[in-house]
Amino acid sequence: MAFSNRVSHRTAECHNRKSANEYGGSGPTQSNCRRGPAARLDLATVRELTFEAPDLDRFPALARARRAMESGGAASTVLNAADEVAVAEFIAGRIGFTAIAALVEATLDAAGRRDLLAEPTSIDAAMAVDHIARSLAKDLLPEIAAKAS
Repeated sequence: MAFSNRVSHRTAECHNRKSANEYGGSGPTQSNCRRGPAARLDLATVRELTFEAPDLDRFPALARARRAMESGGAASTVLNAADEVAVAEFIAGRIGFTAIAALVEATLDAAGRRDLLAEPTSIDAAMAVDHIARSLAKDLLPEIAAKAS
């Protein structure tokens, strides 16, 4: 699925992650951004909020993100870079939804094999890790896309 800049820009303006298809193919408009899909949440009127532990079997990417955070070093940087590449490829229609987590996982594994997960010692080193991780993710795309089809 491809989005025009107009749709992406308007979606960002109203802080809403709905796709153009969820808006009937036309994209969000200023009127539906103001009123939104539901009434505005007023936390002052909510009596109770209930939270449950996330189901890590249903949401494996959350488990992977936690492991990256806990391992420290550059793992979170690699995860973020790979996720951004994967989501862009999904939006462009080149990979399926489930391939997002697969590409992130494969990129983290490849970065680990190349000893790229150590703590960056400078901003330049962190930027280099991000750049390398994006390159790794792009290199892994054909393999992940083939497995996911």
